[in-house]
Amino acid sequence: MEVKYKQNIPGYIYGKPEVPKAPLTKKDFELLLDSVLWTKEDEENRELLGEIIKENMKEILDKIVSYFGSKEYLIYYFKDRQAQTTITEYVNNTVDRLAQWLLDICYKPLDENFINYNYLIGIRHTYEGKGKADNVSTVEHIPARYMVTCLFPITVVLKDFIARKVEDPVLTDRLYNTWFKLQVITTALFLIPYTKEGRW
Repeated sequence: MEVKYKQNIPGYIYGKPEVPKAPLTKKDFELLLDSVLWTKEDEENRELLGEIIKENMKEILDKIVSYFGSKEYLIYYFKDRQAQTTITEYVNNTVDRLAQWLLDICYKPLDENFINYNYLIGIRHTYEGKGKADNVSTVEHIPARYMVTCLFPITVVLKDFIARKVEDPVLTDRLYNTWFKLQVITTALFLIPYTKEGRW
């Protein structure tokens, strides 16, 4: 399903030929899903999660941006190559791509395009791709440790919104677990460019 945050987002090339192919097989991805105990129920939960995100996108983005903005050591990665000035265009485009990514992981099929685009997102955090989506000269690399630790705030941000939408506490827990699984899966794909060949 195609759900757009904005009609035109700089650097958003999901499904385009220029997206690099991730070095993993369909079987690798199936095992990745299995390792987080992915179920048919999780697949069914994705659309409702997407609806929750669409309904609350501004507030969700505000919370995520506030989190990153409160951490000087994370703001650092949005600065120019000399780490002197925050690049406003880069920040704004990153937030737009983040919003679209939040929707994509709920609505896009978990197929080769999904794998490849999340792999590209990983590349865009490394020496090989940082700043290239916006043609800016920025701090060159985000360490793998922050790719992992930032999984938590991106996960927990949705908890209150799920509870606000869904009255059944059992379904609330199930939706939150699905969201957590999606964060783990995509983070694993982000980390492919950080690992030596054969070690991922």
